Amino acid sequence: MRYHLPRTLAEAVLLVASLVLLLGLSIAPLNASRARAAGDVRPLAATLTLSGPTSITANGNYTYGASFYVPYARFVWYSRTCSTATVASCTATWNLTSGTMTSDYTSQYTRYLTRDCSGNGTRSFQVRVDASGFGQPTQTKAIATKLCGDVLP
Repeated sequence: MRYHLPRTLAEAVLLVASLVLLLGLSIAPLNASRARAAGDVRPLAATLTLSGPTSITANGNYTYGASFYVPYARFVWYSRTCSTATVASCTATWNLTSGTMTSDYTSQYTRYLTRDCSGNGTRSFQVRVDASGFGQPTQTKAIATKLCGDVLP
């Protein structure tokens, strides 16, 4: 039997395919290792954002908003009033409150706040939100609203 080298690309492909079938080789392990390698790449984690006023100059309703862009986002809201101006320095207990879902990924909490300049103007109203969702660990953010903001001209 006489063998000759393939002269065209089609002949080369046919020769390789024949050898694979004859030798019982499979390219599946190659594809599986590539799939595992691709599966090792993790998507970026979602980040909870919280917005709201940092100070108030008048009595009124103030709204805090939270966003967490993951499927099945869930928000749990807390609030407290403190004699200090920062979240870290306050030791008051957080009180569970209720927010309103505004979309699949956002929620808001509205509260009537009264301007209060007692205690050297350091009093604050603080809001915390815990957010969770599909495939993401719970994240927490908090914001302090100074109750004695500068009076606007």
